[in-house]
Formats: sequence, C-alpha cells, structure tokens
Amino acid sequence: MIKTILLPVGKSSVDTCTYGAAVTLARRFHGHIDFLYARTEPVMTGSVHGETFIPEVLQQLHAAADQLHERTMQAHLGACASDGISIESGALSSGRVTAQWYRETGAVEGCVTTYGHASDLIVARRGNGDDVLMAQALDGALFGSGRPVLVPSSPTLSLDTIAIAWKPTREAALAVSAAWPLLEQAKRLVIISVSESIANNRNDTERLATNLRRHHTGASVETTYPEPESFDVADALLTHADHVEAGVLVMGAYSHSRLRECILGGVTENLLNFSGISLFMAH
Repeated sequence: MIKTILLPVGKSSVDTCTYGAAVTLARRFHGHIDFLYARTEPVMTGSVHGETFIPEVLQQLHAAADQLHERTMQAHLGACASDGISIESGALSSGRVTAQWYRETGAVEGCVTTYGHASDLIVARRGNGDDVLMAQALDGALFGSGRPVLVPSSPTLSLDTIAIAWKPTREAALAVSAAWPLLEQAKRLVIISVSESIANNRNDTERLATNLRRHHTGASVETTYPEPESFDVADALLTHADHVEAGVLVMGAYSHSRLRECILGGVTENLLNFSGISLFMAH
C-alpha cells in the first residue's frame, strides 16, 4: 500500500500536475502527503560565496526567503483546503487524506533523499534548466532515496492500463516490485520488451507475465516485442505505451555515473525529457 507520499515543492505557485497526481493517489489509498520545501539559504557568517555582507543585507535576504516560503506554503495549504485535505501533524489517515508541511534548510537533493527514506512514494516534477531546484529534487528522489518515484504527465492519473518497460535487470525488477500497489489497481497490464541487442529475452519476459498473472487474476496481461531498428529504445517504448493507451509506464531508472553528479542513461533521460506519459521509476 501507498500511505505516505512525499511531494517536493518548487516555485511558490502550486504545480497542478504533481499536486493533482499526489492527491489522486492519496485518495485512492487513503494516504498522507508530506510537502517538502527545501532551500539553501544564507547563513549569518558575514560571508556568502566569498562575498562579505553587512548584517542588514543578510537580514534582508532572510526576510525575502521567509516571505517566499510563506507565499509558497499558503498557496499549497490553500489548495489542500479547497480539496478537503486536513493539515494534521503526525495524524493517521483513518480513511481520509491528510497532509503536513515541512521546511528544511539545506541542499535540496539531500533533503529529498532524507525525507524519501521514510516515504512510500515520491512524486516529483521533471527537472530542466529553468527549474534547477526541481532537477536536484528529482536527482535525490531517483538516486538517493531508495524509494520509487512517480513523474506524472498530468494531474489526472489513470491506472486502468499500466505498461511495464521490461528487460532482465535489477532496476527493472525493483520498479515492478515497487509498483505492486498500482499494478493491483490495473485492469490491463502490458509488458513492453524492447531489445537493445539482436535477440529478445522472450523467456524472461514470459516468466514475468506468468508471475503477474498469478498475482492479478482480474487483470489481463499482455506481452509485446517491438523492434527498435528504425528508432531508438525510448521511442519504441513510448510508441507502444501510447498505442495501448497506458496511463503509467513502469520502468527502471538507469545512470551512467554517480561520481560527481547524476548522469542519466540515454533511455531514462529521453523518457524524462520527451515522454507524454506518467513514469513510475525505481533505481
């Protein structure tokens, strides 16, 4: 079950896509939403990034940070009030959706990682060059938290048909395992196995299909093996997920290096940047 959903908060306005998806899941599972507002703020040392500031300037910076936080918090709590979501500290849901607001000072990636450890699911926005904080939040969620991450494409999350991007890897297996609460809600499961080599591992794919059928007696389970000769793997996955009208694509998240910063694998990066489908990912 999904009971605690972590929602990193970016700009002062409410992101209807991530907020809506989080509320949809919280209502479906009678869960709780933790809003996390994290920022690296100036400290009263008299120096920021090698530049000396007089105390008055530092006070102004802190006041501006407090004002931004207050606007952001009120916008999100106002949205909760409109949706009938109670703001309750440490409350058990008892069949209704609750929420709590957290403010942390520190690196966004580290804060999301820490809070994510104690969450069931993280709902994060696609990061880009215009939203560095959300890019850092997504990085911490995917590669630091050890928890599954939902990157929604719309506020309305359909679970009727769920596609699974499958290949016999640890990441893909973890994604399927983490997605069980969603898979149990589906009426139709479609396993999409795109081979990056000459031969498809059909035996492994069919074993997964058999296991899903054992778990989901009420859901149909299908397998498909698109050939990516004329297009890349990401295109093949998206094309077939769109063809079966999947509301969510379950997949492993892959990276090439974590020595200095997150460098996403090509398929993962392309899906995050260009997909019009909600992604449920695990690493």
